[in-house]
Amino acid sequence: MQAHEYDKEYIKQSIIGKLQRYDGCALAEATEQQIYKAVASTVRDQIRFRLSMKTRYAVDVAKERAAEFGIPSQVLDIIYRLPDMTTEEKDTVMSELGLPEDIFSRLFPVFPSCQAF
Repeated sequence: MQAHEYDKEYIKQSIIGKLQRYDGCALAEATEQQIYKAVASTVRDQIRFRLSMKTRYAVDVAKERAAEFGIPSQVLDIIYRLPDMTTEEKDTVMSELGLPEDIFSRLFPVFPSCQAF
């Protein structure tokens, strides 16, 4: 099984942002419980994102949206594999293809946080 590489700075900023939004405090002021809640929420979001891309429904929606944006199916296949690449590989591929940073949110639907898997 291939290990996934995550953007550590993005994860840190996500945790700090959740602390500020959920509890109105900075990392240095947060209790262990508040930090745990922010970390757990960030991990849940990362898992949900990866799972949401792997459903048949998500692939079908992405195909439709890619056609609307004029993205060929070969490029969509590459985009589909980006989350499984290392950060360096992903950045290289996105740069070579000229893909915007928000390509995933444009193409793949995200399940609401209340939906069960």
